[in-house]
Amino acid sequence: MTIPRVDPLLNDQEINYLADLFLSCFELDRSTRGYRYFKNAVILFSHGAWLPHEIYGYIAHTADTTRSDVRAVLKATLDGLSAPVYEMFNAAYAPPPVQCEETVRRIEMDENLDLDRTLSFLGTVFLYLIMTNYPKYSYIVLDENMKRE
Repeated sequence: MTIPRVDPLLNDQEINYLADLFLSCFELDRSTRGYRYFKNAVILFSHGAWLPHEIYGYIAHTADTTRSDVRAVLKATLDGLSAPVYEMFNAAYAPPPVQCEETVRRIEMDENLDLDRTLSFLGTVFLYLIMTNYPKYSYIVLDENMKRE
């Protein structure tokens, strides 16, 4: 299947609902441009098919802006969180074990990840959640016109 734009993936209601639930631990205002870019970036990173600069370009293309603007808004959104992103993620998804709990594997976010690695991490965790609990994704191939600045 060839999709000339990433809009169908980004506008999928089920994926968006799941992404909203997944990202709710960051306590962001869902009506802001920063949240929209953040959610779109996590969804695109979770698809696992593109490099960070390509993802920022796709978001820029759908928002009719530049790649550098998307990256700046994403950085400002993460920098504006009430606590570091890794603390918020780990508190929600990797709480410390309780006293009687057996040792289990936890997916924990490292501190001091740069923007690309943070979004890649979140996208990978989101992909894992989707693929293990809600198999929704299918592969798409983008038109070459999407690879613009």
